[in-house]
Amino acid sequence: MPLPYRAIGIIGPIYSGKSIVAKIATNVLDYQGFSHSTLLMEIAKQNSVEQIERNTLFNIYKNLYYGEGSDIMARKTLEMVGPEFFLVDGIRNPDEAEYYRREANAFLIAVDVSIDRNRENSVKIRRERALVNPRYGDKIEEFDSRDALEWGEVDEVYNLEEAMKRAHIHLTNDRTEEDFIRYLKEILLEKTYLFWKKTDRFR
Repeated sequence: MPLPYRAIGIIGPIYSGKSIVAKIATNVLDYQGFSHSTLLMEIAKQNSVEQIERNTLFNIYKNLYYGEGSDIMARKTLEMVGPEFFLVDGIRNPDEAEYYRREANAFLIAVDVSIDRNRENSVKIRRERALVNPRYGDKIEEFDSRDALEWGEVDEVYNLEEAMKRAHIHLTNDRTEEDFIRYLKEILLEKTYLFWKKTDRFR
């Protein structure tokens, strides 16, 4: 008999809709929500970093990656979570994904905007979203530099392409937000219900 999924892991590039998936999944499943970015910010505060910026967080991540292992963020997250059911956002390398699958029996969801999973098409669509609703500064160069970073073009510590290959399912966010939310709920029920009903948590 398969064990229940203890965790949900979300993998995907910026402006793909990961935050929507995280919000809906935590509500539908009643899991605790965590993110690697939040964990990095906590580590920065513990080290008395006064000005927390994306480059600062990346350097902290890189130091942890090379100093303590490529799956360090996953290990730290599990230490923090304990035995709880949880959702984690911000998985950016394949070793993190493998660790969650192995140690937390995680159900991994990859999110992108291109149905053919073509990187060039994905960048074009997400770049248009960034222009309409910028979150990383007014300059589109902010999107370009961060996207290149997460796909491993700057440093090997991030490798979204390989991480997404470890996912159980790939969701394509190529529709309105309302339709995407409806689609997401259907997928969650279809793919995970058999595991929920084996635990008292969902009876």
